[in-house]
Amino acid sequence: MDEMEFRPKVVVAENVVGLVSASQGRHYLALHTALSDRGYQVGAVVLDAARWVPQSRARVFVVGVASKDIPKALVSEGPTWCQNMAVIRVAKHAPDFVWWTLREPRRKPRPLEQIVDFQVPTHAEPQSKRNLGLIPPHHRSRMDAEVNCQASVFPGYKRTRDGKQVLELRFDNRAGCLRTPQGGSSRQYFVLCRDGRRFTRLVTVREAARLMGVRDSYKVIGSYNEGYKAMGDGVAVPVVRHLARQLLLPLAEL
Repeated sequence: MDEMEFRPKVVVAENVVGLVSASQGRHYLALHTALSDRGYQVGAVVLDAARWVPQSRARVFVVGVASKDIPKALVSEGPTWCQNMAVIRVAKHAPDFVWWTLREPRRKPRPLEQIVDFQVPTHAEPQSKRNLGLIPPHHRSRMDAEVNCQASVFPGYKRTRDGKQVLELRFDNRAGCLRTPQGGSSRQYFVLCRDGRRFTRLVTVREAARLMGVRDSYKVIGSYNEGYKAMGDGVAVPVVRHLARQLLLPLAEL
């Protein structure tokens, strides 16, 4: 930024929530101070994609504007729904922290079952059986109960617990946060229940795109890993759209 002839009037930085929570917020404070020293008024919001899509994906957006005249409609006197406790704690140590405010999203996200393509082949029975055998007993019991309540899709990740590999599931009708496929555990699985039987398979690239709010008309090219990485390393479309409409565009109009 210091090498630019003209600095941008509005700046946005996106990162994982650890930016404000790790190391007592030192990473955020360094960024906040650097932007403040360059004439920006700075604050942060935390937006979880689960507000728009069936994926748990909380991200922090640091927003700075090079203007002293910020419309009152864009700021609050204190924290609102888009600042979590980590932001509240770090704001106490951030000089002139700006409490950006956004209108809450109105629409509820689609159920997870609606983004799943049930026509995609599952793992062969031996592989499905091996994967199902990795589900911890308490998760298996929970899944049995949910199936009786007509649930049919359970997302999960393979993890290592006490030196053993397990397949941990979610039961909140949301997929886990997509990641980049740098290892086997980074690929998300679906456990699918059909006609009293259970099978497993990986989340497809198209399903990953849907979890990021990408339209089906968007063409994802390359291999499975390349497409999955493009989604797992991205920012959820409806989250950015909401942030842009509610905050960034009004600031840009200044």
